[in-house]
Amino acid sequence: MGIISPFYVLLGNQIRNDWSFLWKFRVAYLYFIILRLANKRGVRCWLYATMVEKMKLLYKPTNLSCEFIISHFAKSEGVQKVIGFSRGWHHWNSIRLGIRKEENYCVLYFYAYIKGQRIIQRLGRYQIGELVKVRLHWGYYIECKANDGYAFRVAPKCSFPIGYLLNSYAEKDGVEGIEVPFDIEIMNLKIS
Repeated sequence: MGIISPFYVLLGNQIRNDWSFLWKFRVAYLYFIILRLANKRGVRCWLYATMVEKMKLLYKPTNLSCEFIISHFAKSEGVQKVIGFSRGWHHWNSIRLGIRKEENYCVLYFYAYIKGQRIIQRLGRYQIGELVKVRLHWGYYIECKANDGYAFRVAPKCSFPIGYLLNSYAEKDGVEGIEVPFDIEIMNLKIS
C-alpha cells in the first residue's frame, strides 16, 4: 500500500486526478490566512496589503451594495458583467449583476455560478439614465436586488471563505465574438 502523504489526506482524489487550480487555490488560501493573521498581530506585511489592494481579495464576502446610472452603449446579444464577487474561483461560486442593451432600454440580470453551474435570471427592464441601487447578498440564499427587481437561489452549503471583487467587463458577443464595450461608473461601493 505504501506511505500516505498528508497532502493526499487533505486533498483526497484531487491530487491523483488533477494538480490544477483547486490545489493551487487551497495553497494560496492557506498563504493568505497566514499573511492575514500576521497583519492582525501587527506585523507589517507588505505582501498582504498588496494582495488585498491590487487583487481586491475579500475574506468571507457576504454583502455588496452600490449604485450606478445606466449609460448608453451599443446593443448586445450577451450579458455584460457589471459588478459582483466570488467565494473561491468565480466560475465555481460567484454572484454578479449583468446587463444587456436592447433597442432603447437595458435589461438587468442576476448572474451566478453555483458549484460550477451558470444561472441567469432576469431582474427587469431599466431605462437609459436611470439610477439603479444594487444589493448582492450571500447567506443561506444568494440574492440580487436592483431597485424593484429581485432574484434568489439557495446558496451552496460549502464555499471558500476567500474571494475577490468582480469588476465590470465586456463579454465577447454573438457568433463573431466581438467585444461590445460599455462604461458604467460604480458609485458608493460597500462590501462586507
